Amino acid sequence: MTDQSSNPEKIIDVQWFTDPLCSWSFAAEKAIGEFKDTMGNRIVFHHRMLPLYQLLDTFLAAHEMKAPSEFASKVRKASKATGVEMTTTPWEKGIVPKDGSILSKWVLAALSIDPVKGDQYLRQLRRAFFVEGRDLTKTGSLRDLGEKVGLDPEILEKLSSGESIRLQLESDIKKGSEEGVSVRPTLVMVNSGGDRIFIGGLRDPELFIHAAEVLISEA
Repeated sequence: MTDQSSNPEKIIDVQWFTDPLCSWSFAAEKAIGEFKDTMGNRIVFHHRMLPLYQLLDTFLAAHEMKAPSEFASKVRKASKATGVEMTTTPWEKGIVPKDGSILSKWVLAALSIDPVKGDQYLRQLRRAFFVEGRDLTKTGSLRDLGEKVGLDPEILEKLSSGESIRLQLESDIKKGSEEGVSVRPTLVMVNSGGDRIFIGGLRDPELFIHAAEVLISEA
């Protein structure tokens, strides 16, 4: 039997469009984790940051809301629909970033230092926000979470505000637009032949795995 992982044609490219503050993405963490564990080295996995919002006031206005506390109902809806418990404390207290892209930049910075620790950092951010209800508007909190997963907080903070990470975020947003991504999370998989599968908004690990297996078999 040939080891598929040794054949570049049998490895597929996976892009996971998400955001640290997206409740549906938080609910999908278990599913995407199972998918990655099952597929192993048969996939090349990329986190793509697609900020839930950039300007908070503009974001709320688009939802016909005036205060962050009004958005708490959206989180409760996601929690009820997915069965994943989530606190709405940050939204209710208004302790959410004025610029949502800031957290995306910290995640991209963490991923650029170490992909594994970067993935852990993203999950720690979400746990802090959706489980513990912590205030992520404070730089100290973002540094502490980085240190918790073994990242140097000084380097992490410096990178997060640097030009390379700003350009990376712009690139991720552009890729999302080119792929037609309109919901978070969205999984886009492409094999060596250019065949692609686009799964938007769902969180079924068996569906993810089956789709990837089909792409590999068709490569």
